[in-house]
Amino acid sequence: MAVTADAAVAEAEGGAARPSRRGDLLGRVWPALLVGVVLLGAWQLVATTGLLGRDVISEPTRVAVRVWQTLGGTPMYDKTIWVNIAVTAKAVCIGYLIGAAAGVVAGYVLGRVPFVAAVFQPYIRALAAVPKIALVPLLVLVFGIGVKAETANVVLMVFIMVVFSTFSGIAAVRADLVNLARIMGAPRFTVATRIVVPAALPAIMSGLRAGVPFAFIGAITSEFIASSSGLGWLMQRATAQYDPTGLFTGLFYLTVLVWVLVQVLRVVESRLLRWQRR
Repeated sequence: MAVTADAAVAEAEGGAARPSRRGDLLGRVWPALLVGVVLLGAWQLVATTGLLGRDVISEPTRVAVRVWQTLGGTPMYDKTIWVNIAVTAKAVCIGYLIGAAAGVVAGYVLGRVPFVAAVFQPYIRALAAVPKIALVPLLVLVFGIGVKAETANVVLMVFIMVVFSTFSGIAAVRADLVNLARIMGAPRFTVATRIVVPAALPAIMSGLRAGVPFAFIGAITSEFIASSSGLGWLMQRATAQYDPTGLFTGLFYLTVLVWVLVQVLRVVESRLLRWQRR
């Protein structure tokens, strides 16, 4: 009888908590939506009243019409939007996976082997200090104009972000935990997978999240300079033709792609870091 009563109390408390969580979510969503509506209204007002001119910033309504047309397959500058999205998404996805994997492995080695860190860390820092847009011409000479050069630039951008976050996370792992596991006879693989990597995982995921916008920066800057397709090429073409509506259309699709990839990473992070207190 007591168990039943306790279960009923727990169920009642859970039922009371659920509306509260939904209320908290709505309390965060509605202000954000309100700010978005105000910003769009201000944008529309500035464009239509001629404060900056329709030919400079276009209008949200024009951008919405262009987005709808391109979604239906209407070409922009002789290419459909799906062709440009596919080119950029391909370079970002492939480059991100390669750069993230290489960054995690390199960061782990740097964090676990002090001699390797002492030798290679100055060179990695020097590479990080170089503006990546300055390397695009070199990448074009090596890989040619197209997706390969874009992918290589994305790899560099993501690698730099992930390697330092992984290195800092690995280096911050408590040495006493590692030593205790070794004293108890744990193999190196077990120490790495059960102690070192889980302890550094928050820092690693932080670097992976930070690498998302840099991946798109790498792809877009490459398409600005040397490409015949992609969202960066689309926005560059819109600028050359003085088409602000086309420019904002490309920015809209770019924002959507970034948001989608960030949400995917958030789902992965929530699964990997379930043990963390929110």
